[in-house]
Amino acid sequence: MAGNPPLVYLDACIFIAAITGERRKGDEAQHVAGVMAELEQRELIAVTSALTRGEILECTLTDQQRNVMERLLRPPKLQIKDVSSPILSVATEIRNFYQKQKLDGVTNLPTVELPDAIHLATAIYFECPTMFTFDENDRPEPKSRPKRGLIPLSGIIADRYELEIVKPFSKMTGLALC
Repeated sequence: MAGNPPLVYLDACIFIAAITGERRKGDEAQHVAGVMAELEQRELIAVTSALTRGEILECTLTDQQRNVMERLLRPPKLQIKDVSSPILSVATEIRNFYQKQKLDGVTNLPTVELPDAIHLATAIYFECPTMFTFDENDRPEPKSRPKRGLIPLSGIIADRYELEIVKPFSKMTGLALC
């Protein structure tokens, strides 16, 4: 591969899908497997937050799934970034921006949830141009639990930070994880 491998931020849901073999629509599962194969072969540089490990409920995993998790969440092929004060500052800025939009009547969506804001802030802080996630759907009020999706934020986050947010894609679709 010529040049540097692409830099991409991986949301926790990407690892959860890879570890659990989660059924996904269309060819999404194949793309997750392809991304993980590219990660294993160092054809991409992947970044995630230390928060990712906390979002994976290890007690729900089989022994085989725990082994896959340990293999996937192992540096140096994956850069795991601590949740630091500068990252929390960016996360707070993001949450405040979207909460103000709601308060000003621009939207009926809630602010970005804290874990999602930490993932966004980590991607921004470490200058990842792209973030892979499955978090695509806004759930506006008055749904029982409104939520702001991440993919709809793709482009300019909080009117300040550039970040492409998309579902995972890979040129190596369908390669086995195990």
